[in-house]
Amino acid sequence: CIDYTLNIVSGDETTVDSLRGKKVIIYLWYLSSDSYTDDLSALSSLAGEYSESLTVLAVHANQFTEEVKTAISADFAGSDIVFAFDSATEENDAHSDIFYRQLGGDGTYPMTVILDEEGVIIYSASGMPGYDELVGIVE
Repeated sequence: CIDYTLNIVSGDETTVDSLRGKKVIIYLWYLSSDSYTDDLSALSSLAGEYSESLTVLAVHANQFTEEVKTAISADFAGSDIVFAFDSATEENDAHSDIFYRQLGGDGTYPMTVILDEEGVIIYSASGMPGYDELVGIVE
């Protein structure tokens, strides 16, 4: 997977390369997608259950950052998910989320990408696989 620096909701930064050593589920989402609450709840459970071998990175599109921060703090406070924001190619260009596009995003949210421990993409699709399928990939 390409290395990329992402802004974490807490104000820090992380890179994709810094997550190597564990499997990584990258969930690319948008606040208005119908399934994001259910998806993030399932991912939060996985992140807690497999914390020794898995990192869950939820990357929101580069829009509505204050609304997103409020939703995260209301619904996912204490979650083991790493929440981040994508960045746009130009100031206020909401439709050019760089990381999402580099991972093959075509404008449909959500999208799920899974990396192995070496950072190699082993799964990529629009939407999110079911919980049991995610467990099978993680184990």
